[in-house]
Amino acid sequence: MGQPEIERRSAPRKRVLKAAKIIFPNGASVMDCTIRNLSDVGAKLTLPSSIGVPEAFTLLIEADDVQHACRIVRRENEAIGVRFV
Repeated sequence: MGQPEIERRSAPRKRVLKAAKIIFPNGASVMDCTIRNLSDVGAKLTLPSSIGVPEAFTLLIEADDVQHACRIVRRENEAIGVRFV
């Protein structure tokens, strides 16, 4: 058996399934995404492709009427990890 994975996040994340929007800088474009987990300092977002998503953007969670300025800290093909700034 392998070693348990070491948690590197500074705050625990809870699993969620929330619709959100990535708002590009200057409102140039908007992309739908889904929040898969969330904490006070960041989130994991899934989307059809992470290609073209800028390194910094605003995340809008319409159901909660909340916006976060974000910076990408991890990028995968169909998911990104973000830190709230």
